[in-house]
Amino acid sequence: VTFGRQGPRTLDDDNAVASMKAARDEVARWLGLKNDSDPRVSWKVEQEKVPRKRAGVVIRFEART
Repeated sequence: VTFGRQGPRTLDDDNAVASMKAARDEVARWLGLKNDSDPRVSWKVEQEKVPRKRAGVVIRFEART
């Protein structure tokens, strides 16, 4: 699962991951996982600088091959 954080500025790595914690917990719940440490799922955070009015999150799901 890749979270594409879109904001007016980029964050350092640890803050970018922390900013996606609530979204990650919700995706894990939506997938029916007991918690977000399930080894069947890997998590990644990417960032894109956008105007403040466009700030948001894009969530991409990909199957492992």
